[in-house]
Amino acid sequence: MSDSPPLSLSNSEDQPLTIALYATPVDYSMPMLRAAVEWLKTKYEMKSQSQKTQTAYRDALKSFRDHLLSIGLDLESEPREVALAAQAWVQHSRVGRQVSTSTINQRYAILSSFYKFAIKYGACEHNPIDYCERPDRVIEDEAQALDADYIKDCIQSIDRSTREGRRDFALLNLACLTGRRLSELTGLQWQHISMQGRTMRVKWAHCKGAKVFYNVLDANTTKILLSFLKTEYGDNLQRIKPASYIFQSHSKNNSGGRLSAQTISQIYKDRLGFSKVHTTRHSFAVNSEIAGASLSEIGDQLGHSNYQTTANYLKRKRKNTYGYAGKLSSMFGFEDV
Repeated sequence: MSDSPPLSLSNSEDQPLTIALYATPVDYSMPMLRAAVEWLKTKYEMKSQSQKTQTAYRDALKSFRDHLLSIGLDLESEPREVALAAQAWVQHSRVGRQVSTSTINQRYAILSSFYKFAIKYGACEHNPIDYCERPDRVIEDEAQALDADYIKDCIQSIDRSTREGRRDFALLNLACLTGRRLSELTGLQWQHISMQGRTMRVKWAHCKGAKVFYNVLDANTTKILLSFLKTEYGDNLQRIKPASYIFQSHSKNNSGGRLSAQTISQIYKDRLGFSKVHTTRHSFAVNSEIAGASLSEIGDQLGHSNYQTTANYLKRKRKNTYGYAGKLSSMFGFEDV
């Protein structure tokens, strides 16, 4: 068993992201250990990676190496032995719960990325993860793609005479018509909104992978959002502070603050009957296809870098302006406001 210390990343005032091996300097005579350090450096230097993603790479590799060391192995051990260890590690849960297939596959992907780098770096010859059996994705556990008529009935049943009803109606309208993710919806602020004639341009500043995405909303969705904002702030929207969240919490403890994931989930449960926020994202994709949008148009609108991901959505935008938004608005029942 190797007596080398586990990998970690530490912060310093001089260097925001410094690779460290606890109190022991990096032993560059160990090719795999050096490859690990260099791989982590590349992940921290990649501007397209979010902090959350970077941390996931670091924590996963550290945890996996700790597991290897505990059973007398290390990163450079015989590939098939490492593969068996990996199969056990990816299924481990600290709280004793069953690990989802998506988490298992994500862990495999991180380890495979490291070993591919190590092979390219010349530190090893084989990728142990190639020997691992990966589970099929469990579609039943995913968010549902709802039928347009079902969404229409749910939307029209919202009581918009209440403050919460107006907020939820506007939120679901935007979610259904753009297919944005939870963090993108909750992170939307007034400073991300600009008017272009009768339409509204939205900057999504909190997209997956630290990307920035833009939507030019159709006239009807613009009308719904403006009507909602005026009921919240009055006709003079110039009074809204730039950092104000579009969809705010109404609770006493967090009034005016960002909606929590739990609150959003409850809104979806109450209004649509499903608590997963990805429900509207999947519904957007499937119903866009029914409306006549192509795979590439839908993939571009969702911000997918690989259209296979879009194709997976469609199994079960063109850039900023999405030409099918008006048709979807009618299908979902948002036009009669």
